[in-house]
Parts: sequence; structure tokens; C-alpha cells
Amino acid sequence: SALIGGLSRRGVTRVPIDGTTVGEEEYLPLPERIRDVEVGADGNSYVLTDGKDGHLWRMQPMAVGPGSK
Repeated sequence: SALIGGLSRRGVTRVPIDGTTVGEEEYLPLPERIRDVEVGADGNSYVLTDGKDGHLWRMQPMAVGPGSK
């Protein structure tokens, strides 16, 4: 998958790539523009916004499967 930060769309788009199909999933609509998206060694994604008081957001993967909430 590729994570793409949107300056004008103000969100993060995940593009899953499996070799034959490409789709899009939109995440994290914010009131600020996205400046950078990185995946940390801990498996979380980090989103940096710009603006006067820019923010650093941590996105954790959701649990999927039996017993997940």
C-alpha cells in the first residue's frame, strides 16, 4: 500500500496495490493541509500537518478479525 498526504484534499489516502487492482481509501479528513506521511518502525503511520500551529498525528492500524472491537 501507498499512503498519500493531500495538501488540497486535507486528508490521507491509502492506495492498496496488489499487482492487478488499484483502489483508494480515504482517511483522516483534517482542517489542515497534510505535509508528510511516514510509517514508523512501530507500525503506526505518522501524519504531519502544516499551518501556524501544525500537528503531528499518529494513526494506528485497526484490529481486524474475530474478537476485534
